[in-house]
Amino acid sequence: MNRMRWSWKIATVAGIPIRVHVTFVALLVWLFGAGAAKGLEHAALGVGFVLAAFACVVLHEYGHALVGRRYGVVTRDRARRSPSRWRVRS
Repeated sequence: MNRMRWSWKIATVAGIPIRVHVTFVALLVWLFGAGAAKGLEHAALGVGFVLAAFACVVLHEYGHALVGRRYGVVTRDRARRSPSRWRVRS
């Protein structure tokens, strides 16, 4: 069951789904549009930076999930809820 409304599953790695919320896509579109005023290269760099940061966060969270799995911790969902905190449902 998809517990994050308005999100799309973009991949599954090691049995753990990666979901992207519609607001993240909206952020990328907004950044591209705002950066396009200064040129397409500027827009692509802004979007690329956010995607690189997203990849780093995903790898970091996979580290938590895989170590937890190794030690028998059961987690059903890791979701980015706000800029200031992570919430783990178990």
